[in-house]
Amino acid sequence: MDCEQRLEVQRHIANFGAINQGLAEIRPSGNPISASEIALLQSYVSRAQRGETFTPKEAAEFTRLSEIAANEHPKEDWTRDLLKLSMIVGGLYLLAQIFKKS
Repeated sequence: MDCEQRLEVQRHIANFGAINQGLAEIRPSGNPISASEIALLQSYVSRAQRGETFTPKEAAEFTRLSEIAANEHPKEDWTRDLLKLSMIVGGLYLLAQIFKKS
């Protein structure tokens, strides 16, 4: 991925601003999402919005936590954006692996 493509992805990701507000409003229920998991999810969102890379474990954990938050708040629009963002992160990781092998 060249620099211009990376900037375009970052611009797209920055449009998911409602995620930050939604995450700030959710409260830990203990089951299935804890306060520490909410904090971790918030850090993943911030990292994704800054265009940072993720390890395979982090990308998988980001997706898992996003799914939990979306299941707890299925009627909230921001959860759809959260799921999209986690899929973008996972997709970018996979693309990086493909290009690394070529």
